Amino acid sequence: MAKEAPIEIARNKKNLAFYLAGGLIVLCIGLFLVVDPYPFMTRGMMTSFIIVATGLAIMVLSGIYCYILAVRMATVFPAMIISEEDIYDHTGSPADGLINWADVAEIKETQIKGKRYLSIIVKHPQTYIDRQRNPVKRNVLVKLHEAYGSPIQIAADSLDYDFEGLKNLMKTRLEKFRATASAR
Repeated sequence: MAKEAPIEIARNKKNLAFYLAGGLIVLCIGLFLVVDPYPFMTRGMMTSFIIVATGLAIMVLSGIYCYILAVRMATVFPAMIISEEDIYDHTGSPADGLINWADVAEIKETQIKGKRYLSIIVKHPQTYIDRQRNPVKRNVLVKLHEAYGSPIQIAADSLDYDFEGLKNLMKTRLEKFRATASAR
């Protein structure tokens, strides 16, 4: 039987451009606080030092945010690759990486704070949690696992693909994998 070619799904560049524009606006606000802090001073409450320090902090944080978004927009590497054996998630979520179809128990839709996510329920979630080296992201994965049953949550708006189509594609590929795995 011939192998199917992996499906590559790109990032949603439109949303990234929208977020980048927001980050640039915040960067400009920080620059305005640094250049002209006097309109924001009140009697005795705020000194120009506090306002300039706040402006610098805003500029640094929004500059890092804009840099990360610009790099994501410029990358040509797909956000997700779906093959017969596995899924490679590179959407920017804390659980980025390789997900084997053999480890996937279920795929379902979840709502987290009003946003739609594709929740990939895995048999061994601790493997994905332990894989994350950043302690903050690891803690996020633990909280996601406790609240939604899986550390792997893929945002609907992070991919340049119809959400319902992606859900159906993933479920179809999972069923196809299970059928070929049981035939072996």
